[in-house]
Amino acid sequence: LSPTFVEEHLALLLKIASCSPDGQLRMHAIVTLGDWITKFPHIVEASGSTILYEALTDPCLSVRRAGASVLSSLLLADMVKARGHISHLAKALVDDDSTVSAASSALFQALAQKTGNPVYALLTDIFSTLSRDEHLEMEQFQEIMRFLTSLISLERHADSLVEKLTWRFRDVDQVEVQRQIAFTLSCLTLTERGVRRLLELRKCWIPALADEEVRSLFEAMAQKCLAPPKKNGAAAAAAAAAEDTAAATSTTVSTSNS
Repeated sequence: LSPTFVEEHLALLLKIASCSPDGQLRMHAIVTLGDWITKFPHIVEASGSTILYEALTDPCLSVRRAGASVLSSLLLADMVKARGHISHLAKALVDDDSTVSAASSALFQALAQKTGNPVYALLTDIFSTLSRDEHLEMEQFQEIMRFLTSLISLERHADSLVEKLTWRFRDVDQVEVQRQIAFTLSCLTLTERGVRRLLELRKCWIPALADEEVRSLFEAMAQKCLAPPKKNGAAAAAAAAAEDTAAATSTTVSTSNS
């Protein structure tokens, strides 16, 4: 297999992988595409990676399984880029087929163990794409976010995500998206710094409390922080800050109901 051969036949392989009416043929093309990316990344990766990610939503199960397997190997070897396409892999977490969902789960867990935890850097990109996905059920969105946030282990990463997500309240007026933001926030571990930053940005999220579901999620966050501290004074300080959050919530609700 030579670079010249790959360059001459790449367009045909991509067409087969994405457009062939034969599922088995598409599956074999996906496997071949992964092999070509490994051997000739400078020729194939730019156009081939998009087709691989799209394979994760293919109606044919064997194609989705092949896509999940090939992408897992390539991503862990840093042979393809994740940003911009990673939401396809996140959606695979709730695939009906256990093989596909397990492969996606294992990949994200492996990524979380790499230096810097790439899952942290990718999470807001995933959130942005999935929150615009009209075909994704709220229950599926929650399952995906619950899993991905469980992979955020460093407090500074959680604090940063709290701030980034909270700012998003300012830019959206769709109740569904506000619920998604609140739910994702509720899945994160709230540190003292995170809670205080949440309070500092309360002008962003207080208007969203008009929705009962958003309000319930914020109340649940406050209660979680108010639980008896397990370790030291930092936890107690976070609980005290959470009391302020609960007070802000109550004040807003009382005002909206009067």
